[in-house]
Amino acid sequence: MASACSSDGADDVGPSATAAASAEPADAQALTTEEYIRQGEIICAEVNASFEAVAPPDDPSGLSNYLTELLSLAEAARQDFAALVPPADGEDVHVALLESLDTSNEIVEGAIIAAEAGDTVTVEDLMTQAGDASNAANEAADAYGFDACGSSDSTEAPSAA
Repeated sequence: MASACSSDGADDVGPSATAAASAEPADAQALTTEEYIRQGEIICAEVNASFEAVAPPDDPSGLSNYLTELLSLAEAARQDFAALVPPADGEDVHVALLESLDTSNEIVEGAIIAAEAGDTVTVEDLMTQAGDASNAANEAADAYGFDACGSSDSTEAPSAA
């Protein structure tokens, strides 16, 4: 499962940059670069720790519940991250991270359906897609100055057991 801030999604099916930006209140003031990174890092570090605290299933029968729990954590972190108002120089990174999260979450939803059907091969394939797709967002986050939000080390896809 991808980390919430460096999630790994596949196709660009997330909201457009305009839609992601419009989620911010019109009167919200942009954060400084330092504060944006600091607040984003807190969100990402917390969700990464939460992911690690979720015990992987011992067998494929628990995979759906496991993925559902990870997805719930990722969705909450995405909401928290979306609430941040990036500085002008961070808008592209912000949108890329949100789109990556949206895409990854959609892929994981498909993996949950496959897990419920007992199709561990499809689960593995989808989780690999989720793991591969955020590389560009991770690179952008790294280049911008994020650590926890750009680390691909914490984005290991779970195994289908």
